[in-house]
Amino acid sequence: MASLFRWLGDITAKRILQNEQNVVLIQIEELRKELGLTALSYDKHVHHVVDYYAMFYRHYQLCQSTSHADILRWPDREDLDTKKDFLSKIDGFAEDWNSRQGLLRLILPRPILSIHEQIISALNTFKDKVQNFDRSAPNSHKELQQSFVKIDDLKQQLEASLRDHLRTDKI
Repeated sequence: MASLFRWLGDITAKRILQNEQNVVLIQIEELRKELGLTALSYDKHVHHVVDYYAMFYRHYQLCQSTSHADILRWPDREDLDTKKDFLSKIDGFAEDWNSRQGLLRLILPRPILSIHEQIISALNTFKDKVQNFDRSAPNSHKELQQSFVKIDDLKQQLEASLRDHLRTDKI
C-alpha cells in the first residue's frame, strides 16, 4: 500500500512539475518576443535620434561658418559670402526641421525636447541677426557671435543629454 501511495505521489509530483515547467517556458517565450520588439523599437528610436542630431549639426555648422566670417576665400574657388549662403540655405533647413517636428515631439524625452525648443528659438534669433547684419556696424558682428555662443552652449547641453539618454558613456 505504501508503495502505491509513493508511486501516485511521484506521478502527481511529476505532472505538477511538468505543468509548472510548461508555464515557465510559455512565459520565457513571451518575454523573448517582448524583448525582440523592444530591441526593434530601440533600434528605430536610436536611428531617429541620431538623424535628429545630424540634422541639427548640419544647421549648427552653417551657423558656425556664418558667425566666424563675413566672406570665405579659397585659392581655387570664388569667394563665399556667408550671409548670402546662410540665407539661401536656411529655408531648406527650416523645411527639414518642420517636417520632423511631429516625430521629434513623440520620440524625444522631455528634457531633450525642452533643449530642442530652446535651440529653435536660438536659431531663429541667429537668423534675425544674420538678416540684420551690417558689415559697417561695429556691434553687428559681435551680436552675431554672441547669438552663436548661445547656440553652441545649447549644442553642448543637447550632446550631454543625448549621451545620457542613449547611454553612450556606459557602453
